Amino acid sequence: MPVLKNSVEFSVKNLYFTSMRNFLRHQPYSSGFKIFLGFSFFLLFSCARQGMPPGGPVDRTPPRVLKTIPPNRAVHVSRTTQIQITFSEKMDRASLNDALFFAPRPEKPIRLKWHGNTLSLMLPDSLLSDQTYLATIGTGAKDRHQNPLRESFTLAFSTGSQLDNGRIFGRAYGTGSLMQIQIWGYILRLTPLPDPETESPQYITQCDANGRFRFRNLSPGNYRLFAVVDREKNRRYVPGYDAIGFPTRDAFLTRADSTDGPLFFRIAVRDTTRPKIISVFATDESHLQIRMSEPVDSLDASNPENFVIRVEDHTPSETLAVRVSYRNRLNAGQIILLTARQDSAVTYRLRLQNIHNRSGNLIDSLKASGTFKGSAQPDTIPPKIVRISPPDSSRTVLPDVFLSCLFSEAMDTASVPSAVELRNAGGKTISGKFLWKQPDFLKFKPDHILKGDQYYRWHFFTNHMTDAQGNKMAEDSLTTVFRVVPDDTLSEISGVIKDPDSLAAGPIFLHIQQSNKPGLQKSIRLKAPGAYRFLYLLPGTYGLSGFRDENRDGRFSPGSLKPFQFSERFFVYPDTILVRSRWPNEGNDLELPK
Repeated sequence: MPVLKNSVEFSVKNLYFTSMRNFLRHQPYSSGFKIFLGFSFFLLFSCARQGMPPGGPVDRTPPRVLKTIPPNRAVHVSRTTQIQITFSEKMDRASLNDALFFAPRPEKPIRLKWHGNTLSLMLPDSLLSDQTYLATIGTGAKDRHQNPLRESFTLAFSTGSQLDNGRIFGRAYGTGSLMQIQIWGYILRLTPLPDPETESPQYITQCDANGRFRFRNLSPGNYRLFAVVDREKNRRYVPGYDAIGFPTRDAFLTRADSTDGPLFFRIAVRDTTRPKIISVFATDESHLQIRMSEPVDSLDASNPENFVIRVEDHTPSETLAVRVSYRNRLNAGQIILLTARQDSAVTYRLRLQNIHNRSGNLIDSLKASGTFKGSAQPDTIPPKIVRISPPDSSRTVLPDVFLSCLFSEAMDTASVPSAVELRNAGGKTISGKFLWKQPDFLKFKPDHILKGDQYYRWHFFTNHMTDAQGNKMAEDSLTTVFRVVPDDTLSEISGVIKDPDSLAAGPIFLHIQQSNKPGLQKSIRLKAPGAYRFLYLLPGTYGLSGFRDENRDGRFSPGSLKPFQFSERFFVYPDTILVRSRWPNEGNDLELPK
């Protein structure tokens, strides 16, 4: 077919030129005009010719650094050397401006000058003597087709006789693109208490797509690192706006031991605002509803001593007793108080104390109180069951299930256990323990593991249940039925967790979650390092993580900047764990970071 195409094209061209020659030969135009006219027709024919559109395949190749001046790892570099970096292709200059880090940082800004693919760093002054320098280009640098560097590049050189060879490496965890995370390093002898809000770091590098980072050619000393998503790109941390991760410890480098790591960071935008009262309202003569600016810690909200109610403008001061307090599970920004009987002719002032939000910020002292008018409305509304777990007709319930029931209000906890029973398909009652997480939320833990491939009935004799004010439920009874999955469907994950720090204390919390199914998760608590097992798992892939609860508060403490506190040590298993029915996945051993 190419031969035929060329033949046709030749015939058309030959016909065109023959016609043009005959036309011009018989026209009374000057020879100069005939030449111009013929040349115009030739250009028109050439431009009208059809073919493949211009261009080619989309550029997906990441840029590379081809050459540097001085060469990488050079020594005895002149203090007046102009630093140059040549790339494999033209770069997006704006992205490179944000991704270039030079250390030690000069007092005045560095100017950048481009000549084709070569970048020149115009330093404000000559280099220091006997100093190792690092010019790092992070993975935020992109070519003109927006392909980023595959990994950070570091040019190391020294004006002295040798290079510093200290290394710090590790990994940062967070949501979104991990390549946005920068690791900021401060030398503690220069800044004993580094403050990323006001001080630019001496060293900066950028994480790769997996969150990994590495500093090279560092001098001996102590370093404090922070993981930051610098959204303003101004080398300053903005609280409540930039995401940040705090270290579990400082890094320490010596001539003899020049490598430290791995160091791990878990980054998030830290909530720096303090909770405050929005409104206080008496719903009846014994209930108070407090609307907060944000969800508060559930343990703080469950302590009645954190709520003080006094009669406003009354001497001597009279108080109104708080009998019960808890956070509304359906509205985490709301706190419910059960009080002694209120006086409708009186105005009360409520003050909150020792109340923190979920990030640990203490309530704003200027917004920690509010007034309300006492109510004369009696509480006559009967309680209701709002939610039961597992839901009725569930067919994939695990054998070690905790059953739970959420009520519409605080209950008389003594009246409920005798009115609830769990039976198997044969009618046998299953014994267990009743656990009140808060006065409106009940959990039931069977004394024994439930049998697989069997149905169970959870029965509530609701006419025997009363709320904290003595109101009975309107319904007579309620029954839910669920099925436990067959034993041969399930499997397990096991392993050993170690801690290289023999002086460390505190329990270890492990957590698994099935991929893409946030509802399928389990947690276990170990008193100390050793063997662990997650039993009764549905088939699928799971992620495994955990932490050592050194302050023994039952939750992960991510650290803080002011006052500065290290993060509790944590770990994330590097791979997902496959669980298949009847095939236990063993040997998933872990080690806490140093």
